[in-house]
Amino acid sequence: MSDSKRKQVLDAIVDSLEGISGVKLVTQNYRGPLDNSPHKFPIIIVQDETTGIERLAYLDATAVDMKAELEVSCTCFVHDMHNDTASKRTELASSVESTLVSDTTLAALVINVEPIRIETDNGSLDNYSIFDVVFRVEYLYNHLSP
Repeated sequence: MSDSKRKQVLDAIVDSLEGISGVKLVTQNYRGPLDNSPHKFPIIIVQDETTGIERLAYLDATAVDMKAELEVSCTCFVHDMHNDTASKRTELASSVESTLVSDTTLAALVINVEPIRIETDNGSLDNYSIFDVVFRVEYLYNHLSP
């Protein structure tokens, strides 16, 4: 059985983010606790959130008949030895946004990738910061392979 369209989209997001220079880990499957060794940062955890679904046509065995609006959170963890995490946060948030919006492989799978919010700061400790860059991703699919 081939991968569902949703899985293809999420895998393409991870692949795209892995291309950001300096990022040490991009994953969908991370289960804490984080190793807080400074050399292991930045980290991006991709999480699929709410999905809105709309039927576009009568159900068909092969044709596109559904539209999904998937919210994807990219939870980012940064570290800075001089506790200047704001600069690291801004740099990584910009990289995440520009990477996903301009990725041609992802664009071939979806009809829209739109950044909708940045949630800073979800948490911080000395020299560490956690934040989310959240996207709305719309794609079309057949109901037999959501």
